[in-house]
Amino acid sequence: NQICFVWWPVVPARTGWQQDLEMSYFYKSNAQAPTGSTFKNSEAVFYANAVFKERRPEIKSLDAFIKDEQNSYLKKQPSLQISSLGAISNKSGRRIQNYAYTPVAGGNWEFVSYSEDSDRDGNKYFIVFVLSSKTQKGLEQHNNDYQYFVSNYKFTMQ
Repeated sequence: NQICFVWWPVVPARTGWQQDLEMSYFYKSNAQAPTGSTFKNSEAVFYANAVFKERRPEIKSLDAFIKDEQNSYLKKQPSLQISSLGAISNKSGRRIQNYAYTPVAGGNWEFVSYSEDSDRDGNKYFIVFVLSSKTQKGLEQHNNDYQYFVSNYKFTMQ
């Protein structure tokens, strides 16, 4: 038994979505599912993860982090297609790198966005936003929700 400190990105409330607190603690991410479903049983889910930079000292930049993350995905799923969708701008003008992860031979359809932020104590993180769906239709159906979560995220770091 030990104390486990968790910090995850706080995303704005969205009508039709709810946080699944049990899965948030389990995955150490802000896990959201459409109202009336859970993170486990929903066709599409959203989560926001914060990767503490001090735990990844070999990663020196956001671009290096993105490349490392994408290589990890490709090792697990070599036929995965990753394509850049450009950047999403949030309300304060911060550019957030956005990608589509498209399965060719099974797997989830995903939009994944990357940025950097810090908590109020100044600890620095790589931030990962993900909309994951079991189907392409589910991904497309919830794209506006994803855009809302990402574009309305309030960064601590300026």
